[in-house]
Amino acid sequence: MILKSKVAGKLLRIMLISSIIFAVISLVTTFLFVYNEQLYLKIYKFDQFISVFYMILYYLLIIVYLVWLYKAHKDLVELNTMYPITPKGALARVMIPIYSLWGMWNVYSTMYDHFRPIKSTEKLGSQLKVFIPFYYFLFLITNGLNRVLLKSNTGLYEVSDILYLVSYSLDLILLFVFLKMVNIVMKALDLLMVVKQDIIDDTQDVSGQPKVSS
Repeated sequence: MILKSKVAGKLLRIMLISSIIFAVISLVTTFLFVYNEQLYLKIYKFDQFISVFYMILYYLLIIVYLVWLYKAHKDLVELNTMYPITPKGALARVMIPIYSLWGMWNVYSTMYDHFRPIKSTEKLGSQLKVFIPFYYFLFLITNGLNRVLLKSNTGLYEVSDILYLVSYSLDLILLFVFLKMVNIVMKALDLLMVVKQDIIDDTQDVSGQPKVSS
């Protein structure tokens, strides 16, 4: 059995690491914008380029994440037909406004509930449980803060420049947390696949036929 989410997971991991690098650069340039305007003016064009590229990467990251989430749930259902969240159900939980406030937490807490009882994934389940609240609340805070900053850029009202620094800092932390969660889920899926394969091998003889008890 080959995990359907394997390729998408590797791509998601690469994009998250790339996003972290760009987030660090953006944090540095924003720091200069707030505390050293003269030096910032010298790198202004570079910062504009980074901002545009970072935004493009952000939207691509969302697409890859949704593909990975869908395929990861296909794997979970295939590994355990009793798994309660379908691939489409997982997408609905994170994409539908308002519903996603409950859905995001439910997606990862259900994974934790599934990983915890199995010996090989118990530790990973415990690790995922620790990161879930950090991811959930950081996502809500950064999403709300980014909306505020977006509206301020349209001239509706003014905000403190330090708020941009706070926003980029929280974005960076969120990316680190999310990368850790993706790594945990991918490792757990690998281990669950091994368990599933062991069960299949244990029920078949060397010729591939079902074992017959004596």
